[in-house]
Amino acid sequence: MLQSSGPRHEKETVIRLCEGEPEAEIWTASSGFFTKLLSRGYAPFSISKDERSATFRIPKKAVSIRRPRGQREAS
Repeated sequence: MLQSSGPRHEKETVIRLCEGEPEAEIWTASSGFFTKLLSRGYAPFSISKDERSATFRIPKKAVSIRRPRGQREAS
């Protein structure tokens, strides 16, 4: 499990998609995102020595970029 320490703005997640590779690479320093990936059955490819970040490789099909939801107007 990742150790959560440091300010919230340092708990980032980076998703890298390369056209020539079949997998996406996800680097995260967020314990919540780390747990979410584990619960979906993905195993970390590597974990940093200080256990503050981890890298996952997942199929590109598992990454989706959704259109933002429309905001409702107050009535």
